[in-house]
Amino acid sequence: MRQWMALGAVALALAGCARDGRPDLPDAPVAIEGDSIRYETSACFGACPIYVVTLRPDGTGTFEGKRSPR
Repeated sequence: MRQWMALGAVALALAGCARDGRPDLPDAPVAIEGDSIRYETSACFGACPIYVVTLRPDGTGTFEGKRSPR
């Protein structure tokens, strides 16, 4: 009986070392060329600006003002 318990404990310990077949992930995020974040506002009831902001992975971006409040 103790032999089976010891064998079970060893099997559980080794199960923690099993790999799932996926490659190791890098330590830092990797930017994919062409990825960007775009935020666009739209008209509202009242005085609110309308603009588009685009940010790229290299830290650059653009701002396009379309309409400002009266």
